[in-house]
Amino acid sequence: MTIQTFHALVLKSHDSGETSGVVQVLTAAHGRLSLYARGLRSPKNSTRAILQPLSLVEVTVHLPDGADIATLREASLVEAHPDLLNDLERLTLGLLLTEAAAGFCEVGQECEEQFAAAVAGLADLSPQTGKAAVQAAACGLLRILNLGGYGPQLRPEFLRPWPKDTPRPTQWWLDAESGLIGTTPAGLPMNRAALTPGAVRFLYERGEGELPPKDAEALLGALIRMIEVHQESPLRSAAFWREMIG
Repeated sequence: MTIQTFHALVLKSHDSGETSGVVQVLTAAHGRLSLYARGLRSPKNSTRAILQPLSLVEVTVHLPDGADIATLREASLVEAHPDLLNDLERLTLGLLLTEAAAGFCEVGQECEEQFAAAVAGLADLSPQTGKAAVQAAACGLLRILNLGGYGPQLRPEFLRPWPKDTPRPTQWWLDAESGLIGTTPAGLPMNRAALTPGAVRFLYERGEGELPPKDAEALLGALIRMIEVHQESPLRSAAFWREMIG
């Protein structure tokens, strides 16, 4: 019998039997993990209120070696993110961040950096940070992409002199550390020494419409599409976010 205690980020849950449930969580040491919770749906079970999506909890579980499901023994709340639960946009984006992070983690395998990125991303989404929700989410998704090894890269052709009479690209960038989104006039030729450390540049030709000027929603949408391509599956929470923005 292996008893372990660790922090977990609640992703979702579903019913099991008449009164029990299975809670899916993201952890640093075990990646994505399912927790079997006996009596979770019983009226007298106080644990149910704790194991809500986006909650950071400390759990004690029975996890046999090699198993992909653990039996929940105890759970206590670490952080509930009430300011996200009261804001539909921030709640949706929080679910999007955690789903994206979990998609880059294997079941039962160490996932420390993605777990930390998801926790940090939820903290950045808090209205108390003063950051716009979409902008904070874009920075969180960029961190998650970079950790997965799929961060956007500057295309080599944009480092060479731009041909005369050819539409020049507009250069937009997102700095995941500062959270700043801005634009730089496309004064090509460029060189790699001119690139800002920590800033990822998105370049496109005017008129293509992939990243409209100063449109953080389009920037977030581009990152979502990149994640869905690399994970080879749609993000369920992304569909709800797309409905919200119309």
